[in-house]
Amino acid sequence: MNSLTRIDLSNIDPNPETARALFQHVAQRTWHSLDYLLGVCETHFALDLGTLKTVLNSASHQHPSPEFFLLHHALKTAIEAQAPEQVLIEINRATACPPGHFSLSHYGKLRFVNLDEHDWAMECARIAPEAAQANPMQWRHSAQEKQFLNDMIAISDEVMTMLSQSSLALHDEIMAHVNTIILSCNGKLTGPLGYPLFGGTSISYHGALFMQIPSEYVFFKELILEHIVHEAAHIHLNAILATDELVLNDMTELHASSVRKDPRPLIGIYHAMFVSCRVLMAFAQCRRHLNKTYMKKQQFIVQAQFEGAFHTCERYARLTPLGQKILDNCRKQLPTA
Repeated sequence: MNSLTRIDLSNIDPNPETARALFQHVAQRTWHSLDYLLGVCETHFALDLGTLKTVLNSASHQHPSPEFFLLHHALKTAIEAQAPEQVLIEINRATACPPGHFSLSHYGKLRFVNLDEHDWAMECARIAPEAAQANPMQWRHSAQEKQFLNDMIAISDEVMTMLSQSSLALHDEIMAHVNTIILSCNGKLTGPLGYPLFGGTSISYHGALFMQIPSEYVFFKELILEHIVHEAAHIHLNAILATDELVLNDMTELHASSVRKDPRPLIGIYHAMFVSCRVLMAFAQCRRHLNKTYMKKQQFIVQAQFEGAFHTCERYARLTPLGQKILDNCRKQLPTA
């Protein structure tokens, strides 16, 4: 954890060393909490979880998988809800998993998962219990859609190669944060207001991102680049938030968002500012590889999203010193007079 003391977390330029230190910080922080929760389970249920603790402790010091973070979230949620049956379900599920389930054998290489293969109905209920009543059949892909997702994997690999050639620092930072991409298409995943999501992340499933692409889309490479950079930036900021609150406004204070249709708390708008800033930086670095007509239009959209979020944060957000420094560093993406 002390490795963060020599790192400037306010620097918004891509930095793989910072990303690796942040990921390890989140892993150790999660392990300490998980160790405590497992101790509670041992005491309350008279269990011996020594073997599971050893496996999880080892994973936390190596490269923990998203499933490691999900176990922590699910167990913490069940204990706080005083739901002993669910606690035992999570413990039994964890002890039945092979040791490698909670650590990455593919660190430094992206793992692509089809939504169907991921048993999303179960995972969705664990990440977001309020979605547990959703019909799992809505996530099933046809054979044609599965072929499309395979094509998306190939294009995603192409995008990461392009990134490594255009900005090695950004490529390596993303690879330090992201190890799993869960793919869907054609509106299978929807947001709070019922409209399709293009992507998403969850601190409960740290290291993974969800990506949904309409199969009728044309500029796949450009869209995939934008969403990988966008979601990786969310993961980066979530990791910083594990060290500093950044935004002090109450979650009930809502403001209009330049990115989403629903009013958002200031921390959500701060996220929008940061990730759109990062996307604009990536567009500038990868410009020669991308369709010029599409990028001119998309850059205009993202620039407007960034400026809207930035000015809302500048006007209304109460920030910690680090939060203010990050905002000040994002200012460079504003157009000059």
